[in-house]
Amino acid sequence: MSTNTEISNLAISFLGIGHEIQDLDTDRSQEAAICRTWFDVALESTQSDFLWPFTTKYASLQLIENAPMSEFADSFQEWQYSYQYPSDCISFRKILSGTRNDNRQSRIPFEIIASDTGMQIYTDMQFAIGKYSKKVTENQVFSPQFVIALAMRLAGYVAPGITGGDPFKKGDTAMKMYQMEGSKAESNFINQNQDEEVPDSEFIRARS
Repeated sequence: MSTNTEISNLAISFLGIGHEIQDLDTDRSQEAAICRTWFDVALESTQSDFLWPFTTKYASLQLIENAPMSEFADSFQEWQYSYQYPSDCISFRKILSGTRNDNRQSRIPFEIIASDTGMQIYTDMQFAIGKYSKKVTENQVFSPQFVIALAMRLAGYVAPGITGGDPFKKGDTAMKMYQMEGSKAESNFINQNQDEEVPDSEFIRARS
């Protein structure tokens, strides 16, 4: 497990800062102050940008009764159902179609719209179940790849303030490493999940 302090130290170490933060919550150094400012933003962005197993959640969406769909008729397609955007959601991925191997035909269309009562999800799917990423702050579930990605994202954010304008563009390098680590972790996650084999088309079966 890596603590917020350890993750922050990884970030500033990548930027070439020799000072070590003793405790992110109480350290009065400039490095700690800047990392505190950006840490939550970096954490949520990292969890939102990529599929991480420990952030993935499935949940039945809460139907909004008597949703005033007509108010959107001039600007948006009218949908049959309106659902409340999950309160713990930081990135909504999809609505489950009931088909494990989703394709363009089976995917459930939806639209996310802001209303006076908060964010809402519009779709034609009844009894909709959503797949989304939720914010997780319990460090003990963070994978090593996530820790590296988060540290690189944080380094990219704090580089200008900590290095005096980032003259050597280490923040840019950190963000490139962030994208690489996140994409690699997402690919590993997808490869660890075994989808059922897609059946051959009728044309292919006829040729066999």
